[in-house]
Amino acid sequence: AVTHIAVPKDVFAQAALCQPRARDIIFTADSNPQEEGINRGVEIIANAKKPMLLVGRGAKGKGHLVEELANLLAAAITYSLPAKCVVNSDHQYLVGGLGHGGSHGTSELLKQTDCLITIGSTWWPEKFVPQQVPIIQVDSVIENIGTQGQITLGLQGCITKTLELWLEGLKSKKIDKNWVKTIKTTREKWLEELTRHINNENKPISPARLVHSVEKVIQKDAIITLDVGDHVLWFNKVFRGQNQDILISGSWRSMGFGLPAALSAKLEYPDRQVIALLGDGGLTMSMGELIVAKERGIAVKVIVFNNKSLAMEKNKMIVSGLSQTGTNILNPDFNQVALACGWESYKVKNIRDLDDTIKKALESNRPALVDVEVDAPIPDHTSM
Repeated sequence: AVTHIAVPKDVFAQAALCQPRARDIIFTADSNPQEEGINRGVEIIANAKKPMLLVGRGAKGKGHLVEELANLLAAAITYSLPAKCVVNSDHQYLVGGLGHGGSHGTSELLKQTDCLITIGSTWWPEKFVPQQVPIIQVDSVIENIGTQGQITLGLQGCITKTLELWLEGLKSKKIDKNWVKTIKTTREKWLEELTRHINNENKPISPARLVHSVEKVIQKDAIITLDVGDHVLWFNKVFRGQNQDILISGSWRSMGFGLPAALSAKLEYPDRQVIALLGDGGLTMSMGELIVAKERGIAVKVIVFNNKSLAMEKNKMIVSGLSQTGTNILNPDFNQVALACGWESYKVKNIRDLDDTIKKALESNRPALVDVEVDAPIPDHTSM
């Protein structure tokens, strides 16, 4: 990987070939949102016929207001990965996640929307988000506003009060029935896609099927830590949460994050269920933490998506016609390693054993690991 780039000084004195980015319009407030900013937002949203809401981690605890706003505007709802459980998964306008692990329907609706409202989100990949439509960003942290790209309007302050004022100011907004129909059709197709994935009975076990197995028995207030890799795409695509907290290595995307993050979360919240979803590559980078968990009595649960490869990178190379050099990995027997470290541990190769084993591990009061042999299908949107 590149670790150092040297740039000659005279480069910075040369004329730029692109237009400088226009200055974002941002209204800031310590608590109550500024009236002018609220009114500008109302004006922009009122003129939109095809609005969408992008929900981020900052909207945690405000899902009911997001849902009310979506109902009022007839706005499609998508989310960034950490906000997967903010909005009820049964909401009529929820169309799936954003990005490489998101739904195909979300990408299609983003091409059609005429107003994108981001609520507590600091991330939206440019290739999935339209650049020529109004983007309104609402966040409680000023440093988060405008960092991802050009926005039309930024509102910094209390997210709850902002949404409440919009709900009041937009009561008379008319909705576009054709847009409602498009959203509902998109949602139906997304749910059909989910059903196909979670009903996959192939061998090796589908990563989507494994995610669904965890979803069926996880506690509503659980903390889920995700490592980095192919399994995260499938989690984003398939998992339909309730009120769980999701921890990821957001900006850095660091492999090896999931297990130590789980230990930290369990130490901070000892009465909550904590589950680490790891790829085999990520686990090999942090296996020493298995001993720490045993030594400190930290009863986390680990689910290993074992496809014997760095599947995300391998799949990118496959679709790009490149040699997959260095993407197949030689793993130890994770089940035996965990047992040697004093963990409760299981190995699953057959789908008929999957649900019962996951349930047994999650109900244990000891550190428990489940090593599952999974397939590595290529998700939609895969590219270099």
